[in-house]
Amino acid sequence: MQKSTVRIARVSEKESLEALMHGIFAITMTLLILDLRVPETRSRGHLWESLQGLGPEIAGYAFGFVYLMSVWLSLRNFTRQLRGVTSLLSVVFLLVIGLVSLTPFTVSTMSAAVGDTSDLGTAVRLMSAVVGTSFLLSACMSKLALHQGLVPVTPFRHVMATCRTAVDRSGDPRFRSVLSQPMARHRRAVHGHSPGHRRHGRAGNGRARLA
Repeated sequence: MQKSTVRIARVSEKESLEALMHGIFAITMTLLILDLRVPETRSRGHLWESLQGLGPEIAGYAFGFVYLMSVWLSLRNFTRQLRGVTSLLSVVFLLVIGLVSLTPFTVSTMSAAVGDTSDLGTAVRLMSAVVGTSFLLSACMSKLALHQGLVPVTPFRHVMATCRTAVDRSGDPRFRSVLSQPMARHRRAVHGHSPGHRRHGRAGNGRARLA
């Protein structure tokens, strides 16, 4: 039976993805600030009143910047752990970047819809769809990289150790059963065999030493 292998691309392809990511984020953040324009004041001493009219644009810029910052930090940490890239991973990565590049449009739509209840609801649903889809694709990308062996399993062991501590401290048996089952599946996936196989393996090693 032939084992399925994953062809890992050259490290230079990983670096090209990182360069593309940084470039798109730089352009997107630059486009985000273009909606903030200096208001035109017809008389002196009324600049503060004119700046107050930019409240929706400033709030939209703050939200867009925080969102872009969180996604960039997450993708940077993800690419640092990558050992290489595959074609499928590249496609999912580019889809995430494509959704992120829509941030200036969604922020502008949100700012322009302030004051109109019906339009604001549409703008909120649009932004929620874009942000939610980007986070969902990011989670799928991380799981795909873990499944293909492109990222180390060590960070996920710390998460499972935290879950195990929560299970030990919990007195609710239902909570224990909910968390203990995925933890057991994770241990079998990491070690590549079931606990029963490990017991048989230890017994076989013991018999070999006695012989």
